[in-house]
Amino acid sequence: MQRNIDGLTTKVMNERRRKLVRFGILRRVSYPEIPPRVEYEFTDFGKKFLRLLDQIEELENELEDILNG
Repeated sequence: MQRNIDGLTTKVMNERRRKLVRFGILRRVSYPEIPPRVEYEFTDFGKKFLRLLDQIEELENELEDILNG
C-alpha cells in the first residue's frame, strides 16, 4: 500500500490502520513467526462501509454529470 500511494509515510499508514481497527473496519491478524507477520482484513462491518463509500462515489459522479451536462 505504501508503495502505491505517493507521500504516504509508514507512521501515517500505521496510525490509520490502528484507527480503522479501533473503529471495527479492519481486523488485525498476527502470526507467531520469526520475523513477526501481521495481516489486516476487512470485518463484515468494514465491507458494508466500503459498499456505502462506493455508493456515495456513484452519487457524486451522477451529480457531476448533471451539473456538467
